[in-house]
Amino acid sequence: MTQTDAMLSEIGAQVPRVEVTLRRSAIQGRIVGAEATSFPAVAGMFDWMANFPHEALFTVSLDVANRIRHFAQVATGGSAGISVSPAEVLRPAFLTNSRGIILIHNHPHGDPRPSPQDIEFTRRMRRACRSLGICLHEHLVIGWSGFFCRVCRQIDRGEETVWRASSIAPPEGRHRPVNP
Repeated sequence: MTQTDAMLSEIGAQVPRVEVTLRRSAIQGRIVGAEATSFPAVAGMFDWMANFPHEALFTVSLDVANRIRHFAQVATGGSAGISVSPAEVLRPAFLTNSRGIILIHNHPHGDPRPSPQDIEFTRRMRRACRSLGICLHEHLVIGWSGFFCRVCRQIDRGEETVWRASSIAPPEGRHRPVNP
């Protein structure tokens, strides 16, 4: 192998990292500073999470005017769940001195309806947020068939609303679940 071949192979190995960095900065530029006018609008900003092969939890930190100040992936799980403490979830809100948060996670299997574990996690997070003076606005669940909005309201009233999002499509080789 010549020195030129070695350099080209090294450059080729760096290209995926560069693409990921550029994509991340483009996503941040589109989201940070945007006003969280509605939960469907926020879910639309994070529709790219529907194609993750594993569960991921993001904390979206908001300022007093409900503008997105920061967002961070706070946990990664397997294909069926995440284990994370409230301290890890709330750390970005503290570091950015945010007054409110929106939790967003995906379901790799595609069905955005929250599981009983999602509901219990949201209850734990509401208690933690209340005790620390942070407003938990919502916990959104994103899947291929759309996103589930109003997890907090479902906890309070037993409602269930699945919002359809046409921009979310399953990755190649995966099938879209049938939603009753």
